[in-house]
Order: sequence, then structure tokens, then C-alpha cells
Amino acid sequence: RSSDLAAQRLLDGVNFMAQSVSDLSIGPTKAVTSWLTDQIAPAYWRPNSQITKCKRCGSIFKDNETKHHCRACGEGFCDVCSSKTRPVPERGWGLAPVRVCDGCYDHRGVQTDADEHQDEEEGGTLIARKIGRA
Repeated sequence: RSSDLAAQRLLDGVNFMAQSVSDLSIGPTKAVTSWLTDQIAPAYWRPNSQITKCKRCGSIFKDNETKHHCRACGEGFCDVCSSKTRPVPERGWGLAPVRVCDGCYDHRGVQTDADEHQDEEEGGTLIARKIGRA
């Protein structure tokens, strides 16, 4: 029950932000998107404000470039260095393949049927960060 209330508060907060931006006649910007992402991101993700370059190749992000978070390690990567997917149930992402960096993909490799069965039994949770006052 409390998780239902938390989810509703989160949705209400996102809707409030979207309406506020709309009321000001300002289109969504990378800064607003980045801030919102940081507020609802899992606790293990590095905040967007701390990501200035790709963790793997070191290329510096330009203002219009998207920073991708690896769902396994939580670090920030460019598109090229995080183009692979695999399940990450240990971090609460379930069994569907999600974006991971090349390092985490190579380290974990392709799961065997036995690994998938073990992950199903372990489960996991996704924890959102607490939203502070602006």
C-alpha cells in the first residue's frame, strides 16, 4: 500500500514539473530532463551533474549529447560505449534486457539457463531517490 502511495507521489511530482515547464512556455531542456532523471534515478546511479565524460572512452560530453547510465554499474557512458543490453535482475531491472556498458556486458557475458534460473529466485528492488525541495 505504501509503495502505491510513493508511486503516486512520484507521478504527481513529475506531472507538476511538466505542467510548470509548460506554463512558462519553455520547451523541455536537457537541464530539466537531467535534473528529473537524477531525482528518480536508482541510488547507485552516478548523478548526471557529476558525469562530464564517458567512463570508458573518456570523450567529453557536449551539451546536446545524451549521457547513458549502465543499469549494472550505474556509471555514465556515451552511446558507443553502452550499446549492449542484457538482463540485470540483481539491480531490480527484472529479466528483460536493459542498457549496460561494454565493460559490464563483457564481464558478465551471456547468461546460461542456470544463471537465469538463479536470478529469478534472487529477485531485486529498484529504489528511487528522495525528491528534495527546489
